[in-house]
Amino acid sequence: MMKRYGFTLVELMVVIFIFSIIMAATFAVLSIGRQSWHTGSTQVELQQETRRAMDRMVKELRQSGQTTIVGVLADGNPYFAITFQLPEDAGSDDDALDGTGNIEWGNQITYSLAGNQVQRASAGSTTILANKVATLEFKRSPDNPMTPDVDESNIIEISLQAQKDALPGGRQMQSTLNSQVTLRN
Repeated sequence: MMKRYGFTLVELMVVIFIFSIIMAATFAVLSIGRQSWHTGSTQVELQQETRRAMDRMVKELRQSGQTTIVGVLADGNPYFAITFQLPEDAGSDDDALDGTGNIEWGNQITYSLAGNQVQRASAGSTTILANKVATLEFKRSPDNPMTPDVDESNIIEISLQAQKDALPGGRQMQSTLNSQVTLRN
């Protein structure tokens, strides 16, 4: 009797089939991990963009005096801009008060949404605070809830929303921040 070495065709087909199933499962797990990583990094990126812009706006608006909120229509979507001034030492006395005790005000500052960027404009220069922003809204909170149409409040509500696709053709990620600022001056 002669010994045969090797595998039969059926045995090879079974091994190839099992190996194919293992490889398909491995690639599926890797694909899900890759997609999850991209989704997470996109969400973090959006949160950083919105937080950076919101922190800067809140910090400066807290110090501001009289503000003007303007509604603008761009691309069929309403958004708002806000204009204000910060106290500034105009003299050399190391404070922002003049000789009579009144606040000395600096250049006008405007925050607005241009395209998908939050911009800060002042004295001819423009700084981009955040990208991928879909909406930016400013509104006053009424002092008296019984008269919500009265626009004399020193509380400004800011709403900022950014969005981006996690992967090309993938799901759209969003980050929304809301804040209330009490004007001090």
